[in-house]
Amino acid sequence: MYEEFLREKRYLLNVSERTLSWYELALRSLPHPNPDEREVKDVVIRMREGWHQANLRTIRRHCTTSASLSNKGRRANFHMQN
Repeated sequence: MYEEFLREKRYLLNVSERTLSWYELALRSLPHPNPDEREVKDVVIRMREGWHQANLRTIRRHCTTSASLSNKGRRANFHMQN
């Protein structure tokens, strides 16, 4: 799933290679490509304890994109406040 997210960002939104590298780094903090809400909350807590806010924005984008691709609602779809 990460690959699809990154390909969309690269080819549809034309983000820079540097941005893609940042996305890859942030997405590695997820336990797997389709985390449930509890798993994402755990990641957010860890990030807020010591990570940069940009990682949270990347995770939010990925979860929102993943949820919109899933008609069955199996992927996390929630909003994190910055």
